[in-house]
Amino acid sequence: MNLNEFKKMTDVCFRDFHSYKLFRDDVLIRYSPDAVLTLKPEYKCNKNNNIVIISMIDCKMSFRGSEINKIADDYENKLVEISKYYISNGLNVVLLTSNNKQDLPAAKRIINLIDDKNISIFEYNGNFKDVFKLYSKAKYVISTRLHTMILSWIYDIPVLPIVYDIKVKNLIETYNFNNFYIDIFKIKDFKVKELDSIFNNYQFDNCKKIKEESSQQFIKLDQNLIGE
Repeated sequence: MNLNEFKKMTDVCFRDFHSYKLFRDDVLIRYSPDAVLTLKPEYKCNKNNNIVIISMIDCKMSFRGSEINKIADDYENKLVEISKYYISNGLNVVLLTSNNKQDLPAAKRIINLIDDKNISIFEYNGNFKDVFKLYSKAKYVISTRLHTMILSWIYDIPVLPIVYDIKVKNLIETYNFNNFYIDIFKIKDFKVKELDSIFNNYQFDNCKKIKEESSQQFIKLDQNLIGE
């Protein structure tokens, strides 16, 4: 996609500032936070929640490329280590597979290595309400998938992103997410003992602002539809 293609359109809105800056000199180009942030929590969170959600991907899938494939074992071993840490501290761990064909094989490998009643797999089947209900029970989220990170913001749950793709990093920087995140290519070096400090000091000051601004993403489309 290039600027000439954009000029044929009525409106173009990017959800991250890095992409917006590439084309912002054109009058049609806008920026607004991801529209998913307009969602409202459907369930109330409990302060005594004892679930840790781990949103994951399968790094061994060939389509992810050789660089991701190389660190697959490091990634899964670290998720095993994190899971065991929380289980030993009396919490329940739920491995969230957002795309079962892509994520489920890795989730099964991890759960087989742990073999504990306090870890389970949540297979997303297209029912958003089930995911929302799961989030309402979560104390923390370890997030690899982009929208599982965003859903954590919607529910105001402390989240530790694992960044495997530039799009995730761009959103983190655009939204001034000033908390710790893990670069997946350096995950082997992450110390699990740091988790308590990361979550105890978690504070996303810009969260309310980006939620409010996200309503602008489809404003032009809304205006056109209403106009018709």
